[in-house]
Amino acid sequence: MPSGGGVRYNVHGCVARFSTGIAGAIPAIVELLKDSDSDVRSSAVSVLGKVSEQAEFRAAIVLVIPAIVELLSNWSWDVQLNAVLVLGKVSEQAEFRVAIVPVIPTGCCHEH
Repeated sequence: MPSGGGVRYNVHGCVARFSTGIAGAIPAIVELLKDSDSDVRSSAVSVLGKVSEQAEFRAAIVLVIPAIVELLSNWSWDVQLNAVLVLGKVSEQAEFRVAIVPVIPTGCCHEH
């Protein structure tokens, strides 16, 4: 039977490989934001929101904030809603707020 240290080492190694896999998948997930299927776009932005909860991925997510903001003008209400929810959630973190503010369109909703 393995000692507790060996199990912890194996779990830590698995988590490290899993984290590397997620980090490597972020660019592919961002590409899915442009998919022709609105369900795929909606799911992709939701996944990015979930990934943003993990501190080790925040720097990567900050870089894709402009792509998420672009979804605010998507023709699909579901995609727009998920983009709003993700931006609202990530804006609670200062590093995301700094990335969001410069790319949010101004005057988009109340023009006369």
